[in-house]
Amino acid sequence: MKRWAALALALLCAACGQPEAADKAPAGPRAAAPPAPRSLRIYLAPGGLELADGAAGTARLVAFGTPEAAARALVEPVTGAPAARTDDPDCGVQPRFRLDYPGGLALSFEAGRFAAWEQGAEARYRMRSGIAIDSTREALRALGPVTLRRIGITDDPLEEFTAGRVRGVLLGGKVRDFTAGESACR
Repeated sequence: MKRWAALALALLCAACGQPEAADKAPAGPRAAAPPAPRSLRIYLAPGGLELADGAAGTARLVAFGTPEAAARALVEPVTGAPAARTDDPDCGVQPRFRLDYPGGLALSFEAGRFAAWEQGAEARYRMRSGIAIDSTREALRALGPVTLRRIGITDDPLEEFTAGRVRGVLLGGKVRDFTAGESACR
């Protein structure tokens, strides 16, 4: 009899620790989830990166000068983790490095702050105005007056351009790379 009483007591105690199925279901409406990364898009901007949420119809500028941790927390849900980091020890007294992201976007940080972005030939990002790799010299005029300087002597000359606060290289009249911010050592 004592065995049955001990077994009954053990089963009763085990049952007391288990919540009922009704207790497991959340009561009331669920909290809104953060926007899915596919609804977020990055646009290149003369003053930093514009993070646009297409679902909400909002945009936020990740401005040059934003602390590194904050800039990366906003950008990396869209870009993914950086594929490479390059330190620039020859860049004066301020520590400076560059993060290369999938899709051809590179971000530079100096003294712990977002300093510049750069787009290379394999890039998939663009400006709101539509300027991107392979844009024409004429399309650059959407950014303001364009200054050109020839830097090559070939059939398809290289030209450096400055259009507003954006600068880069044209090859054969098309954008090959471009950047904004403090992309070089001071």
